[in-house]
Amino acid sequence: MPFTVDEETGLTGAFELDKNLLKGRILLNLDSEDEGELFIGCAGGKGTTAKLFFQKEKAPANHLRYHVKVSGLKGGHSGDDIHHGLGNANKILNRLLWMATRILTCGSTIWKGQPAQCHSTRKARAICCIPANLQNAFEQAVESLASQLKASSN
Repeated sequence: MPFTVDEETGLTGAFELDKNLLKGRILLNLDSEDEGELFIGCAGGKGTTAKLFFQKEKAPANHLRYHVKVSGLKGGHSGDDIHHGLGNANKILNRLLWMATRILTCGSTIWKGQPAQCHSTRKARAICCIPANLQNAFEQAVESLASQLKASSN
């Protein structure tokens, strides 16, 4: 049974493993956070980096700039804490911005979230531009999502 290192930051230990050492057809990932406990499974082993190029532009007239922040979440390990149903700030903020672009024709955004390979992020923030005449609709969408999330966490 070969052992590898660095599974949470790219599986670099597994990539260096001599394939001639392996005879089985099943890979079993054993992991743990706590002494005397063992997890069986894997959250995945592939990462993707995307580079998108853009040109900055000024916000159009009659638009409002909103600083949207998701914070105060507990975070947690994707393996150890997955069954607790903890929120992920990146996913929550993405959900809000998706709603905004679908419903409100939200302008471009600046995003800042915690990078997390195996953890649920605790905080994320974005800046977005909303047409001034849609201010109430945007604020209602934020309140609606916040209410849904609070209700699902109880």
